[in-house]
Amino acid sequence: MNVSTKPKRSGGLALLCIFAVLLILSAAGRAVSYFAAAAASDIAFPGWLASLADYGAELIAALRVAVGLGALTAFAYRGRRLVPLFLLCLAAAFLDYAARYVIDTVSGNLGDYRVVAVFWLLGEFLYEAVFTAAGLWVILAFRKRYRAVESPRKRAKYAPLTAAAFSVLPYAVSRVLAEIWYLIDFLLTYSGITSTEIASIVGSFLRILAIYGAFGILAARATARILLRRDKAA
Repeated sequence: MNVSTKPKRSGGLALLCIFAVLLILSAAGRAVSYFAAAAASDIAFPGWLASLADYGAELIAALRVAVGLGALTAFAYRGRRLVPLFLLCLAAAFLDYAARYVIDTVSGNLGDYRVVAVFWLLGEFLYEAVFTAAGLWVILAFRKRYRAVESPRKRAKYAPLTAAAFSVLPYAVSRVLAEIWYLIDFLLTYSGITSTEIASIVGSFLRILAIYGAFGILAARATARILLRRDKAA
């Protein structure tokens, strides 16, 4: 793919459109998450429906991060304004966690733990911000190599879609490492693990690899591809 690195128009409309998509994903994720919590506590809903909704909420949250990284990739390779887009990605994440706090407060789920919830959600936001920044660093590293090499074959190794795919990896790896930490803590606490628990552990790792790895890579690449094609057609 021949990607121009010359700065184009400021892309104010593109920024607003991307931010709108991120907000829509945030709202959809909160709605599905709320339904999952309601279904889990209501015997009128089958257990599989609550589990499915919970997976759906996690999938949408991962999609929001991946879309942001894909957009950052397109902006980086097109020479557009990265800082405003990066801040909008963080703003969408912050509003997502803020909405979660408001929903839990209104529904009475927090009780006397509102202060604890604030710090916990702030930690979740900072966690996402750090790994979004790490993804952006990967994108810029790929762009630097892309601009430095002259051979078309070597350039293909650092093409924007490849950069978009690799930008998701820091976030995905962090999720795997967190699960490993939880597993170690579980193994040190409990003994005599059953086959059902082993299946649950394997399922947790497969879920992370599927949602944050494979799905995240596909979503980031698709977002970057759409935005790059849009610029090419403009």
